[in-house]
Amino acid sequence: MPDHVEMFWWLAGYDKPHQEFATQEEASLAATDLLAAVSMRLMDNGYDHHDLREWMTRILFILFADDTGIWDRAAFHSYISLHTRQDGTDLGPRIEMIFEVLNTPPEKRQKNLDEDLRDLTYVNGDLFSNRLSIPVCDRETRDA
Repeated sequence: MPDHVEMFWWLAGYDKPHQEFATQEEASLAATDLLAAVSMRLMDNGYDHHDLREWMTRILFILFADDTGIWDRAAFHSYISLHTRQDGTDLGPRIEMIFEVLNTPPEKRQKNLDEDLRDLTYVNGDLFSNRLSIPVCDRETRDA
């Protein structure tokens, strides 16, 4: 994952990475900083602490899956880039939809599901089974 830190830049509101990293450690630290900023922004906005921990765990899994070929490379990043508003106001519901899709076997998914979501691999297990409150995001959340 550190070799592909550019996949994390959407969390900070950037279309492309603004810096190159000399080592995997630097890339990992930058990715950690980005995730921490999003986490802090959601906490500052009053998002439930328990839900936040599970939400961040899911995001980490999704980013790992995006990078390692569990599904098409950067599918999550592409979906967020193409299907969410720049102001971030629909980010929470869109990510919740991804969680729901990942928890639904392909044969039980709606036939008219967006193609970008349909191609995501079903994750069998409990990671996506709990319903979480949907975080209310904004431009600052996206730019954190």
